[in-house]
Amino acid sequence: MRVKGLLILILWASVLTGQSNSWMPVDFWTDGAIRTMFADTIYGSLYLGGNIQSVNGMKASGTFRYDHSGPHVIDASFTIPYPSLCIALYKNEVYIGGFEGLYRFRNGSWDAVIDDPDSRIDALYVDNGMLLIGGLLGNTTGFVNPGIVQYDGNSFSIYNNAHNELYRYGEIYSLIRKDTLLIAAGDCDTTITKEIMAWDGSSWFKFIGGVQGGGLATYIEDMVVFQGELYVGGVFHKTDGAIANHILKWDGQQWQALGKGLVGEGVTSLIVYQDKLWVGGSFTHAGDFQVNSLATWDGVKWCRPFGDFNRPVYAMEIYKDTLYVSGDFYYLEGDPKKTAIVKYDPSKSVNCDITVGMEHITNGLETLSIYPNPVSSELNIRGLDAGKSYPYQIHGFQGRLVQAGQTGGSVDVSMLPTGLYLLHLTEGDVRRIGRFVRE
Repeated sequence: MRVKGLLILILWASVLTGQSNSWMPVDFWTDGAIRTMFADTIYGSLYLGGNIQSVNGMKASGTFRYDHSGPHVIDASFTIPYPSLCIALYKNEVYIGGFEGLYRFRNGSWDAVIDDPDSRIDALYVDNGMLLIGGLLGNTTGFVNPGIVQYDGNSFSIYNNAHNELYRYGEIYSLIRKDTLLIAAGDCDTTITKEIMAWDGSSWFKFIGGVQGGGLATYIEDMVVFQGELYVGGVFHKTDGAIANHILKWDGQQWQALGKGLVGEGVTSLIVYQDKLWVGGSFTHAGDFQVNSLATWDGVKWCRPFGDFNRPVYAMEIYKDTLYVSGDFYYLEGDPKKTAIVKYDPSKSVNCDITVGMEHITNGLETLSIYPNPVSSELNIRGLDAGKSYPYQIHGFQGRLVQAGQTGGSVDVSMLPTGLYLLHLTEGDVRRIGRFVRE
């Protein structure tokens, strides 16, 4: 069993170490987290927004665009109330939604389409020649609690009776079309809509079950169509009484859980890339696997992408065939360079046939007793013979060797970045292992 476990460990380490450069920093930095991205396929730019006032030291006013030549400020003379929460391109004009309203870039400058301190725009979606707007909408549009409004570039109208059927003391976070259905989801009255409803062309209808049980906060944050089925992610734990931790799929008849789901605070972003569903948010486990804020689902099982995020993921977007991931993280794979966005090397791929769960890595190896855990400086090891010195290695969860030496019972880990690690200790022909979190 020890030989088998060691072989699995060696395979895991060699595979992940070879892929340790799957994520690459971009050539800009911001002064805050990027919360939304939109790839403009017409003009070839990536638009980014969030809690940002500057990019590379230049005033950004809540948003900026990026292309092959680097980041570009969009009308620095106008300050958009931040954070920006959503971006869309409609009639060749850029729209930014967020706190206090909706803003449009037209003829070289920004103007306010909705300017209302009581509004919060969470979702923008172009459908059938109209810009659909969802969120917490005040009276600026001319309607009270409209749920979803549609905009033709000049005037607003309520989207298909949404004010009566959809919006009940909450707001819309996500809009998507699947076949003939326009689906709206968010933080609605759970006793009526259970967070998600759909317009079939003639009327609104409720999905059976809905989502429930997220405590004080229960909502759907994002939706995507993957392999012909609707997937939703957010903050919830149940659907119609069944366990469904933060992510579900709708097969056309009922909701289905994705294995054991996710353990953590919830999901913020979903996207399909390289024939897999990528899930970002704030969580520590996907199914039985230990992950850090990012996981993939191949339609049958959970997989762990290479790389190690130390903070939540906020948004994902595909720009020129490359996946960009943004969030509240400041380094990736042990790199101390500050960055709030990284891109995935498109030549790499996630191999779901390789077992990368921590439970499988430690199978067959003797377990070390270590404390405190989490640890900030000195990690202590129980059960070692006094006066003896033991060789040790520390590997990051992505498989890279980050520290090695000799120990008589304690290891200084104060120089390691925060994250999850494996401590390997060799005693003769016996390999012992323990996992710990550097806080």
